[in-house]
Amino acid sequence: MMGIHLSRDAAAQTLTATVATVAPGAGTPTLMPSIPAWMRSRKVRAAAPDCVKREAVLPYRLRLVNVIAVSRSMRDDVLRVYPAVDAAKVKVVHNGIDTDEFFPDPSSAGPESQDIDPHIPYVLFVGRVTRQKGITYLLEAARFFDPAVQVVFCVGAPDTPEIEREVRAQVTELAERRKGVFWVEEMVPRPELVQIISHASVFVCPSIYEPFGLINVEAMACSVPVVASAVGGVPEIVVDGETGFLVPFVPSGDAFGTPAEPEAFATAIAERVNRLLSEPELAKAFGAAGRERVLAQFTWKAVARQTVDVYDQVTGG
Repeated sequence: MMGIHLSRDAAAQTLTATVATVAPGAGTPTLMPSIPAWMRSRKVRAAAPDCVKREAVLPYRLRLVNVIAVSRSMRDDVLRVYPAVDAAKVKVVHNGIDTDEFFPDPSSAGPESQDIDPHIPYVLFVGRVTRQKGITYLLEAARFFDPAVQVVFCVGAPDTPEIEREVRAQVTELAERRKGVFWVEEMVPRPELVQIISHASVFVCPSIYEPFGLINVEAMACSVPVVASAVGGVPEIVVDGETGFLVPFVPSGDAFGTPAEPEAFATAIAERVNRLLSEPELAKAFGAAGRERVLAQFTWKAVARQTVDVYDQVTGG
């Protein structure tokens, strides 16, 4: 066990809400009690005492004692949206992953299943087709990637018909400009996705809003260097110049958080990607450092211990 000290009485008297997002344009979220992120891991949940498991069904009329934010950036957002909340009661516990599922998998079955050549370097994006994920800026940046590399997009369903049309037009134009553009829309099984990530030369997260940025943790766990926007919780994951490169981001100030200078933002992504492609030893070092960072800070075991610490502070355990 992991030293979970919550007594039945304590669990019946206190609640902690876990807040994962305060998205631009989404309105004011409601702070509601929830199961901590680490409890959604089957391995951890199976080992947890009943008094902790029952947090999911405790009545909402009970007193909310603490708030757990998934990043320091998210903590700032909570305090901005809820100025009456006591700042001392808003704690930060990062999300975590199962490093037995996300690891450097040498099998080439995943990329080969999508006709991606694992022997040719490729740049990878994994995420939804949405403005929040910044995919339009990545498609612009990809025009300036080393022409010898492949560019792979593993995407989810688009948010709106408008962005679907916009992105499809960009993909068509990119494919006309360069070879080796792969657009994967199907749901890729987890083991194959891990293999696709593991064989990537560079992973790119061009998000313009990211409360935490778990996909970066998953890529780092596979020993892949990351180029990511310096937004939200991402700088708490990616260490600039150590596990990858952060791309400076200046918002325009509109309601959607778009970059003030979109062309400069796309160019900055391309420059950092190309540097890693041209310096494979640096990319390898970043990848190794990323894996070590995940093992030290972003495992479910580490997240569970931090969450338990918050509960112990609340209950005096």
